[in-house]
Amino acid sequence: MMVHTGYVGTLDEGYQVRRVLRPLLVVIAGLLVFDFLGCAPPKITSQVLLPAKSHEASKIKRVAVLPFSGTSDVSSDVEAMLVNTRVQGQPYFTVVERTALNKVTTEQAISLSGIVDETTAAKVGKLVGAEGVIMGMVKTDVAHKPYTKPRSKCTSQDKKGKCLGWQEYTVQCKRSDAYFSFTPKIVSVATGRILASEVLVGQDSQERCSDDSSPTGMQSDAEMLGVAKKVALSKFREMIAPHYVKREFVILEEDDTKPPAAAKDKITQGIKWAKEGRLDRACELWQDAYSLHSQGYAIHYDLGLCAEMVGKLPEALEYYEKADRLTGKPVKEINEALGRVRQSMVQQRRIEEQMQKEISTPTTTEEPVTSPQRPAQKKSRSRQ
Repeated sequence: MMVHTGYVGTLDEGYQVRRVLRPLLVVIAGLLVFDFLGCAPPKITSQVLLPAKSHEASKIKRVAVLPFSGTSDVSSDVEAMLVNTRVQGQPYFTVVERTALNKVTTEQAISLSGIVDETTAAKVGKLVGAEGVIMGMVKTDVAHKPYTKPRSKCTSQDKKGKCLGWQEYTVQCKRSDAYFSFTPKIVSVATGRILASEVLVGQDSQERCSDDSSPTGMQSDAEMLGVAKKVALSKFREMIAPHYVKREFVILEEDDTKPPAAAKDKITQGIKWAKEGRLDRACELWQDAYSLHSQGYAIHYDLGLCAEMVGKLPEALEYYEKADRLTGKPVKEINEALGRVRQSMVQQRRIEEQMQKEISTPTTTEEPVTSPQRPAQKKSRSRQ
């Protein structure tokens, strides 16, 4: 369900409708799913943008991918993953084309077969104008383990269908486990240093017994390894670029205060709008309720949630802190919100750093382009 631009007031001012347009939202309000099942408090499930796990590696935007050594070359899969990596709708990486890479290595008589050291990788990266080079090793394995499982069946029944005798027997079964071990290295072209490297393992398992009546058969080893590979590549994606995860946020419906009927009605209406995925209208109604009853911690908490959902983290923190001061005892949801927003503010700063496009580019053999519009200044500097 799509939630449109959110609106929220402040603690110190009356309600002011203002459009929220932030270029970077740690909490993405584009996907909101509401859970109102049972007696549990209502929850919002929203996408949250987290920073890359490797801060240094995430700053490398123009990359070249070298062949991977080991049992499988996944360089084409890595390239496809990098090309398709988008953050806030924008491509995150620029990948050097394979034809350009092959041309340079052929001209320079550089062999990329087998294990390539960091010095050679940095040299190749510099020649193709990359900021970083990705290479590494792959190990795959599929293990099949036969085993038996006990079964029992009724051998005789009375007239009413009650079983009078049982027979124990065993059936043959097989369990298959596919492992895709992927160890990428991200090398800085400028320094030749490994910025990040980690063993990333994907696994897929299946089992089937001889008496299994399922119409679907066992996957082939190649199919299982394909699934395991996707798992490992998704871990690599999280390692080198900001990524989205789903998280749940609880809405508080009441607290230990007694709001006037008009405020209570606004809160109830807001919950109804929230059930329909319209958090924007819910927040407007809760702001109206706040103007009628500002003593309860629940309304402060919910307005903090409104601010958090549109990425206004300082304002959200202010609401949560006020809600905390209004409680007579610790409230789990408020405690979690305070810790969550403070952590999100730190993560937001890291994401902003990771999203910056300009980094120090490597030196190339090309001559610098001289601007014809300022020759006098260049000449003056040469005499100093």
